[in-house]
Amino acid sequence: GVYLYHLLQQLEDLGLGSVIIFGGSCASCRLLGYTLQHLGFEIVMLHSEIKQQRRLMHLEQFKSRQVPILVATDLASRGLDIPCVDLVINFDLPHLPRDYVHRVGRTARAGRTGRAISFVSQYDVELLHAIEKLIGTQLQEFTMDEAAVLKGMRRVFIARKAAALQVKKEEKEKKDRDKALNN
Repeated sequence: GVYLYHLLQQLEDLGLGSVIIFGGSCASCRLLGYTLQHLGFEIVMLHSEIKQQRRLMHLEQFKSRQVPILVATDLASRGLDIPCVDLVINFDLPHLPRDYVHRVGRTARAGRTGRAISFVSQYDVELLHAIEKLIGTQLQEFTMDEAAVLKGMRRVFIARKAAALQVKKEEKEKKDRDKALNN
């Protein structure tokens, strides 16, 4: 999260106006989305736990550039008309290499150039090699100044803790609603 925070702080300097951040699950998208909101970023989310009407509203806010960041599951990787995406970030690498292709295909549409950045841990190396084999190219390493990145660590951890509490509260409220409906 600290590296993502550092990267997102530089969007304007990099000339990037619209970003899709892919998480691996609804839970990771919610945690990531709320963390980014607590850090002061304007975001909308798109995942299967959001009702359809709200999904459409979030999608329109992103497409019209009212909101610059969309945090989504693979629900947003295919079949949606999103014409202008400057950057795709794979916060969680997809489990299947072809899903990587669909995700990064959200950028560089209609002859435009685009960028994609994937966060990779030591546990993702095998998957990274499978992606490189599928696309027929070796992905380039994107480096950041670690000292500059680590300056935001405390702020990110505080925001992540607040986001985790928010997710936990939502889950309890949902459980209570479901229990009340079943009684």
